[in-house]
Amino acid sequence: MISIMNTGYSYRYNMLIGYGEVKFEDMPFYHTIENNAIFVLSAGVSYIISNSIPFLAIMIYGRKILRIINNFYTPFSPDMPAYIRNIGIIFILMGFFGKLIRQLLLGFFNFHKLYFHNPLELQWIFIGLLIIVLSDIFRRGVELQRNEDETL
Repeated sequence: MISIMNTGYSYRYNMLIGYGEVKFEDMPFYHTIENNAIFVLSAGVSYIISNSIPFLAIMIYGRKILRIINNFYTPFSPDMPAYIRNIGIIFILMGFFGKLIRQLLLGFFNFHKLYFHNPLELQWIFIGLLIIVLSDIFRRGVELQRNEDETL
């Protein structure tokens, strides 16, 4: 038996380690949960799709970046700006589609309607834009490093 607790601003449910939480802003305004198991399962799947998979991709790119720094002994390798830019793009996509995916999946599987309300997460979009600016700085650094190596 899965129990769900209404905290006043979200639904909270126990997990293997800790608890899961679904905020009311991710659900339709007027809702009743018919099946706790389907609710918890759809909340978990929507979180994995919208947050865990993108963060896994970011960690993979971060590992590639650290491997490049370790192998070349400089952060200004030709592949570095592309990896940093890809991280920024992932953050921007999370900002545009992360909350939208959570709202659509929760609404469809639990309340049998497609629902979304204010699906933008501006903090992720802003972070993504800053990382893309950082990748352009690294691109310029790669050009300067290449010019310096050619001079010597």
